[in-house]
Amino acid sequence: MGLLAQEVMPDEIRVDYTCLKKDLPSVIVDLSKKSDINISFDPNTLPSNKQVSLNATNQPVGAILNAILKGTGSKYKIIGNQIAITKDEFLEAEEIITISGYLRDSLSGEPLVFASIYTQEKFEGTESNENGFYSFSIDKGIQRVYYSYLGYNKTILELKLKKDTTVNVLLSPDAQLNEVLILDSNVDAIEPELFSGDNLPVDRIWSISSLAGESDVYGLVQMMSGVSTGADGFGGFNVRGGSYDQNLVILDGVPVYNSSHALGVFSIFNPNTIKSAKLLKGSFPARYGGRLSSVLDIRTREGSNKKVKGDISFGSIAFKTSLEGPLGKNGSSFMISARRTHLDLWLLKNISEFIYEISALTGRTDYHFGDFNAKINLMLGEKHKLNFSYYGGNDVLENNVARVSMFDGITTTETNVLDSEWGNRLLSIKLNSELSQKMYHNLTFYSSRFGLNNFDLQQFNTTTASTNSRTYTAGLFSSTINDLGVKSDFDYIPNSKNYIKFGLGYVRHDFNPGILGADHRDNLITGTIDRDTLSDILQTDEISGSEIYAYVEDEIRFSKDLRANVGLRYNLVKTESNSNHMFEPRLSLLYQNDNFHIKAGLSRMNQYLHLLSNGGFGLPTDVWLPSTDVLKPERSWVYNLGVGFKLSESVDVEIEGFYKNLDRVVSFSEGQLTDIGLTSEWQSVLPIGSGKASGIELNINKRYGNANIFANYTLSRSDRVFNNINEGEEFLFRFDRTHQLKFSYIQKINKNAEFSANWQWLTGSPVSLPKSVVTVFIDGNWVPIITFEGINLDRLPSYHRLDLGFNFYNTYSWAKQKFSIGVYNAYNKRNPFYIDVGTDNIIPTDFRTYQYSILPILPYVSYSLSF
Repeated sequence: MGLLAQEVMPDEIRVDYTCLKKDLPSVIVDLSKKSDINISFDPNTLPSNKQVSLNATNQPVGAILNAILKGTGSKYKIIGNQIAITKDEFLEAEEIITISGYLRDSLSGEPLVFASIYTQEKFEGTESNENGFYSFSIDKGIQRVYYSYLGYNKTILELKLKKDTTVNVLLSPDAQLNEVLILDSNVDAIEPELFSGDNLPVDRIWSISSLAGESDVYGLVQMMSGVSTGADGFGGFNVRGGSYDQNLVILDGVPVYNSSHALGVFSIFNPNTIKSAKLLKGSFPARYGGRLSSVLDIRTREGSNKKVKGDISFGSIAFKTSLEGPLGKNGSSFMISARRTHLDLWLLKNISEFIYEISALTGRTDYHFGDFNAKINLMLGEKHKLNFSYYGGNDVLENNVARVSMFDGITTTETNVLDSEWGNRLLSIKLNSELSQKMYHNLTFYSSRFGLNNFDLQQFNTTTASTNSRTYTAGLFSSTINDLGVKSDFDYIPNSKNYIKFGLGYVRHDFNPGILGADHRDNLITGTIDRDTLSDILQTDEISGSEIYAYVEDEIRFSKDLRANVGLRYNLVKTESNSNHMFEPRLSLLYQNDNFHIKAGLSRMNQYLHLLSNGGFGLPTDVWLPSTDVLKPERSWVYNLGVGFKLSESVDVEIEGFYKNLDRVVSFSEGQLTDIGLTSEWQSVLPIGSGKASGIELNINKRYGNANIFANYTLSRSDRVFNNINEGEEFLFRFDRTHQLKFSYIQKINKNAEFSANWQWLTGSPVSLPKSVVTVFIDGNWVPIITFEGINLDRLPSYHRLDLGFNFYNTYSWAKQKFSIGVYNAYNKRNPFYIDVGTDNIIPTDFRTYQYSILPILPYVSYSLSF
């Protein structure tokens, strides 16, 4: 096995050559002259009667030699800058040889997932799986195999293949953590994705400017085409006209129910732990299921098995730390990381008290979130690995504000309380096994838990000299989900033309959803009103269900230019007394050449879970529900068709259209608030309808060199229809954005500095604004009532924002540092968070709208140290 330099090899020189029934030695001599390469051979070792007819245009010399020497018992080999033809030492070997092994980072030993492995002309190729394992079947003889991974130096190995062989490869990073990554198009060739989606490079996650300078995968996801957010960036992300509950978010293969902090602004994924991230927007492979619109697949690092390393960082709103290192000398490793916001410890409470005080209020606001990740990887020999992984995170939001007013002997105290807590707990145990050179197995046991508890209260206490009265409205949103699952996944690579994945799994769901609304008119509460009071009244409806699924998919390489992924997924959803059998066909096609590609796909998707959202801002009042005998699983058909062009070595353009048909979607925020509990018939009154979304996306990318530019434009529309809402008429979905224009620029100033700018402009979200006010005679009084003509007929003002940032890197003998400064919302655009509507104080028969914005211009600074 030889490691080759990356300059052009003698057999890679391309020539044009034509001949008709010419003897073999003469053809070899002609090729030597044409290519200006010295090709040495002994005519006595070649068959004297072999006649060659050939018409080759712009073909490598090596490919021509392989063709004309086939069946002669001779092969060529490279000696320096020359080619020598010798007797074939591989005559007795099997015709097809399998090489397999693992690709790892040379510095940390981390597996490199989804790396590319291919031959010189890319007629055969494969990729490593999520554990860095690959298997590749190619012809016997001397073969040149290329190993490539984004952000790493390409490695070329020349292998003498006489029998099945294990080849483990270490790739070296182009840049270290303290350096700016500058991609070279001659080193890293990025092929078009077979599926409709985006790879999210880790270096871009760290480079892109985000709120408060917190590097976050959400910041990059939200800059992708076809992806939108709720008002002012809140509410997580929505893909191609879907809602955020229709996104399958998985962490190391385990589904996550709530993947965001701070009302959807940040993800729960600590960037220190991320190894790879991929967003799929259409033509989903069969191994993914359970959601309708997208897949965000996050894989975390295993930790260095070479040496102990760590880092500490402190930003404008949070601090982070991580530690990793080897366990013994057999390749085992560990990694732990933690993150927590710090504003509540020294600023938020005090500043909120001050703001309330100057506004004639009393009270304070408190908010914080935190994460903890832990991972242990134990090597059980060379072919087996046991992995233990844990994630825990939560958000706590408390707001307690009171206003006291006195008029004409009457004292009124208005109290507003919001008390919320929500979070995730994930635990998984995985056994990874290399069963053979062509088969890999993952066995996973996991638990995923999500819980929320949200209490809100608005109360008025009115006191006079002789009376004391109280009016109030209160609500409690409570939801707990416990999942226990097991799944068995296989990778089978029989040859270089097929990559087969198949598996099956079982998930047990236990839900405790509960929603309770109360006010002074229902006489539910006579004493103190708080979370515990409503919790004692609310009887949650315990619902259990189970899912069984199986899938098979085959990625077929028909030729160098044509690939396909064909798959089928089967789901069995068991409710209280019914079983739902669902088959989901999947198909993706990709045709490509050097400068052009076209892709197409279709997917049938089913979603067992439903999310009832009370506003769409990612607020902690969203309740997950399972499918039941009444609530059937949601369904969708997803189609996509796209073309791409390579304008130059560093610039490519892609245009892709999509269409999505949704059925059995459940509404909550578009209708009225429904009590959910053991004593209510909530399942029968929830609105169930359908929807559709369509659009076209344009992407322009300049990936290489000192300046990286990513720009995209999306034109789309998303509608919903419910029989009992809007008089059965179609209306715009609340996350519909007709136009989206996004621009991202990263300038590599030098090896140790970079500048980034992100700008986006989006059509405002649909809203329902009143058209008039009418007065109605109620209980002896004329009461003004605001009227609406329909749902979502108006829009919020357009959303746009510019973020700027600088990153500076330095290296010391003992550590590496990164210093970041920047500004969020650089020109201080007051984007609307929501619009409130009320009657006019002066003219009761008129109304007024009030726009509220919460994220002004925000400078930031952060510092990190790795050792």
